[in-house]
Amino acid sequence: MNSTPCDVAIPEEEIALITYDDVTVDQNNALLCGHISTIKVGNGWTGSVNNLGVDVIIKSNNGASATIPVVLGTTCFNIPSYNGVTSTDASANFIKAYNLALNQLIYSIHASEIEDTTSSNLRSELTLLINANLQAYRAGSAFSTGPCLGSIPVTNAPYCNYN
Repeated sequence: MNSTPCDVAIPEEEIALITYDDVTVDQNNALLCGHISTIKVGNGWTGSVNNLGVDVIIKSNNGASATIPVVLGTTCFNIPSYNGVTSTDASANFIKAYNLALNQLIYSIHASEIEDTTSSNLRSELTLLINANLQAYRAGSAFSTGPCLGSIPVTNAPYCNYN
């Protein structure tokens, strides 16, 4: 499914990208907008997102910078459908969880809460944050890297385009 930027009713403050002088990302390839296709599987909505991730740019005190790929690739998520959760709700919840996780990751790097800023460690941290945020939005949710099993629709990551 093709998406148009921010066609899901997500308040603007929930899609704001937070960056710092020492930690930043390309804003056009960072936050998600739009809609992610899902399909009903059992008691939940399952979706797959391809090309998910971001390049984090970390600048040192001496002005040198390093670009760290934090690319999760193809991912799979499931959000329980109890209490009337729809496919649109599941998509919006995943987008919110990912966007918040990205901001949390950037802040944690800026605040020196993450000392190991290797690509593999930042991917692990981002995955943990997405899972925690999904659980906070909807208990019983799950997120994993790698493709979903079965015939789950795959959506290319619908990044917001601010140009």
